[in-house]
Amino acid sequence: MIQDPRAPSLRFARLVAGTTLSVGMLLAGTGVAAAQSDPASSESGSIGSPSVSLETQTNGQDLDTEAEAIDLTIGDTAAFSYVVTNTGDLDLGQVNVWDDELGAVCVVDAMAPGAVHVCQATKTVTLGLWSARGSVSGQPVDSAGHPFPDTTGLPGSVTGQDNSFHVGVGLPAIDIEKDVNGFDADTEDEAATLTIGDAITWSYVVTNTGALPLDMVTITDDELGPVCVLEGLLAPGEQHTCTMTGVTQQGLHGMTGSVSAIPAEGSNAVFDSDPSWYRASEATTTTQPTTTTTQPTTTSTTSLEVLGTTVVSVSPQVLAHTGRATTGLGLTGGFLLAAGFGLIAAVRHRFGLD
Repeated sequence: MIQDPRAPSLRFARLVAGTTLSVGMLLAGTGVAAAQSDPASSESGSIGSPSVSLETQTNGQDLDTEAEAIDLTIGDTAAFSYVVTNTGDLDLGQVNVWDDELGAVCVVDAMAPGAVHVCQATKTVTLGLWSARGSVSGQPVDSAGHPFPDTTGLPGSVTGQDNSFHVGVGLPAIDIEKDVNGFDADTEDEAATLTIGDAITWSYVVTNTGALPLDMVTITDDELGPVCVLEGLLAPGEQHTCTMTGVTQQGLHGMTGSVSAIPAEGSNAVFDSDPSWYRASEATTTTQPTTTTTQPTTTSTTSLEVLGTTVVSVSPQVLAHTGRATTGLGLTGGFLLAAGFGLIAAVRHRFGLD
């Protein structure tokens, strides 16, 4: 039998007996092409192709480049969504999501092929361009959740990345409200009415109504001079009150409080002002009306009887004036004369002489 020179010799086979050789080695020189091995394959056949993707969104928008960046107001909240998808055909375990600016975002224990998971993060919008990169990594696992051995040729983990851009914009602003003794008297017609010499307090309330922190917040009054300078920064929305005291002066007075501040981010200074008015006059004296009450005079009389007959009626005033007992006898003047006539009439009546 003539041996085919293209077939491996039996002697060669004996030499390599007990040695593990690849199919390629055995077929070397035979002219038969060896099949290329799949790094994700084993003796049991193909395992699969693991992969993962990440989509980062800002306030619901996909802003992957600086050119796509949107404007957000300074001080508002930027909401970031990290949409993770298992785009491979193997389960993934320990899926980690992080942001190069915000740090760790979330961890997903397991994701089946095709599964989608969304993680969230937020931050306060600051001035200028914001650029951040979100990243994800996941480990391929078998049906029991165990990582595949290195001999399979599978990567230890699969990764994905996505960028996000936005620009923080906003303007600085400040407001001042001045009042006098609690009255917001901005005009002459609204002037607080006070009395000369009264104690008076002016209040200056300043508020950061803009989007930037403010420094060197200074309050002055065109009549009273410097009022106060705030220490540190006045944050957006923050409020502070300074006061001045004095004594009211006669007449109408209008005074203006002013405030200035410099934005901490280097923008131009901001200003505001607010007037206050008061009118002071002499205290008003009120005279209470006088009421005179005349008590009614009551006159009573005392009757004198002689022999059972009333002879005259005499008032107590007359009796008091005479200082005598009410007997009717011994009285003087007209009283005596009246008593006499009365006595005669009584006697005549008694003895039937009429």
